[in-house]
Amino acid sequence: GYSQDRFAVEAGIGQPPSYSPLFFSLSDGPTVVQSGRTAPCVTLSWLRKAGSHIYIGSKLTFNTYNFTYSSNINKVAFNLFSNSPDSSSGTTVVCKSTYMGIAPTFDVGIGKRHQYVHLFLMPAINFLLKGTMSTELYQNYTGSAIYDHTQNTSGYLNPILFHMNLGLVEHLPVSKEWHITLSETLSMMIPNSAIADAKGTNGLTITPTYLNLQLGLMHKYHSAQSSTRQE
Repeated sequence: GYSQDRFAVEAGIGQPPSYSPLFFSLSDGPTVVQSGRTAPCVTLSWLRKAGSHIYIGSKLTFNTYNFTYSSNINKVAFNLFSNSPDSSSGTTVVCKSTYMGIAPTFDVGIGKRHQYVHLFLMPAINFLLKGTMSTELYQNYTGSAIYDHTQNTSGYLNPILFHMNLGLVEHLPVSKEWHITLSETLSMMIPNSAIADAKGTNGLTITPTYLNLQLGLMHKYHSAQSSTRQE
């Protein structure tokens, strides 16, 4: 039977991706801009070999969402005979929140003899450890601030987030029992989930994805009752 166990510790950096429109929009619809900032992340994992290519286990993750999210509406006065000024209004949310995640993990090793590349899938429940969030509401006419108010909205951060995670791990063996690992993970919030209650974000539903890159050390071993067969 297969009962090879693997334990790994990984550390690195992660952030929500940054994005903005490629072109300036002349429509009255909102323009959304997100700016992500890197923060440390840590993962502890345990896997048990359940077949020639299949591993099942769990991961404990610590990730920080550090980003600014802006939704802006621009109205441009095209009519030269109109007294209506150009205007813009919008909401800017600044968030930095840290979560501990618990994730059952399904892992597949690629390769016939040496499985140095692994794909994994893991649904996760994440618990808020600490976090701050502020929400700015503003409205401008021809560059002059008419209304600008920033409020501490940290209390609206959701205490629990649900994610689906997809990842890739590359292994560099340094011995039969020890591997150096490099992993890349994409985390996506499940539908109907958001990082904060919409009451604290002026009605915006903010569901940032999360990317991380980690370097780690993995130890594989067998229990006393298990077969000594290696991969």
